[in-house]
Amino acid sequence: ESRVAGTRNRRGERMRRYLLLSVPILLSGCALPPAVVIASYVADGVSYLATGKSVTDHGISEATGRDCATWRLIKLESPCKKEPAQREEPAPVVEGELASAPQKEPAEEAPPTSAPHRYLVLGSFGNRQNADRFSAEFPGVKTAVIEATIDGRTTYRVMAGPLSDGEVDVLRAKLAAENRSPAWEFVAALPGA
Repeated sequence: ESRVAGTRNRRGERMRRYLLLSVPILLSGCALPPAVVIASYVADGVSYLATGKSVTDHGISEATGRDCATWRLIKLESPCKKEPAQREEPAPVVEGELASAPQKEPAEEAPPTSAPHRYLVLGSFGNRQNADRFSAEFPGVKTAVIEATIDGRTTYRVMAGPLSDGEVDVLRAKLAAENRSPAWEFVAALPGA
């Protein structure tokens, strides 16, 4: 009799294991009828063609109030954009109430900009004292030592400017005559200057 009870217990234990293993499969949708699965794929396909997002993406977007698309994960981006989603059309109007279109704010005019200014980066240094010493080698030229962080390291750049075309030529010639690295140039138009 104890043998029979032991066999029953083992069978009951096996049945519980199979049940525990089959529950996730049943809940995952694998056990759905093929027609339902196909209809789901068709709905997702139509949704992708129309909006670029799946039905699930629309549900997530509605729940979070943001523009979400799971395909962004493939591009190693956040699936939801940071700013809340905004509706294109105004909310429906209840009968008997006045409707008004959302007021768009006028675009802010950009401040006037000055003529472009030329700047040269004369050198980059890992040590501030070396950058200051190098900057002092250019008396009469407006120079500044700018601190920048590149790949986690602090770099001190010696910049000259704004410069005229003649000043740019003189500085480039001086660096070449001293066998120094050539300067790199950038042009900037300063707002309101």
